[in-house]
Amino acid sequence: MTFFYRVHGLSVQSQIELPELIEAIPADLSDVRITLGRALREPSAFRHCEDGFLVGRDEICFHVPGVATFHVTAGTTVVVQPDAKVEPSALRLYLLGSAFAAVLHQRKLFPIHASAFEKDGECIGFMGDSGNGKSTMAAMLAGRGFRLISDDVLVVRLNEQGELVASPSVPILKLWPQSLAPAGLPADAGQIDTIDALKRRVDAREVFQSQTWPLRRLYLLRWLLPATAPMEIEPLPVFTSMMVLRHNIYCPSLIDAMGAEGHFLRFSKQLLATTEIFSMRRGMSLGMANSQVSAILKSYT
Repeated sequence: MTFFYRVHGLSVQSQIELPELIEAIPADLSDVRITLGRALREPSAFRHCEDGFLVGRDEICFHVPGVATFHVTAGTTVVVQPDAKVEPSALRLYLLGSAFAAVLHQRKLFPIHASAFEKDGECIGFMGDSGNGKSTMAAMLAGRGFRLISDDVLVVRLNEQGELVASPSVPILKLWPQSLAPAGLPADAGQIDTIDALKRRVDAREVFQSQTWPLRRLYLLRWLLPATAPMEIEPLPVFTSMMVLRHNIYCPSLIDAMGAEGHFLRFSKQLLATTEIFSMRRGMSLGMANSQVSAILKSYT
């Protein structure tokens, strides 16, 4: 059986059911085809090996023990060879994570490790290392009526008018248990995450935005001490913004591995021409989370 979806602005035809994604109308030609079969464990001649990836000229291979071997070619084809007794949810996690990151890098669509939402017809995103509150911020804004675009991977591309727009991602929120209450969610919301059992996976289709919107602002999330410290928001200089953006690309080692630094610099220049990047530092107290969200919205007006 073949399934059809749309994610990151790409149409997907898959032999693996991906219930996390938004279904799409069947099409003869899709941007990405996912098939089950014998996947090569390494390219015929690879130039680089880092973070588990083996990178060739137009192909990327990697193996996740107990899960599957993945072979990604030219940003259009993903061959998946599941290991015996793999849990379907674990297979989908790596397929939609690392394998799709390889697809995006091959297409020179540099995925940003960020959560994002739509406000007044524009996209605002939150970057930061794991644990810095990206998903919590997205969930709280969704609770205030804003529409979710991305929880973890934000893809921006040029539209037909030459404007950089944010493409809808996967309509799932991954939240720490202590973040559920501030986001207005019950303690048993969602399901326990397959890989990180400390987190909950919450279906966010009801607050998901399926359109593309121009990206206007990115916040780099950082913590401050003490936990009750007031929030600090300040714009970052252009060079610092470029370095921050580079650090927050999903699977950044693929940029060097694929010799794509020049492409990334052009992408950065295009993005920073229309998008502001701000540093946002705040105390870790969840009791201050709602006031912090209010301050963000006030700073944007």
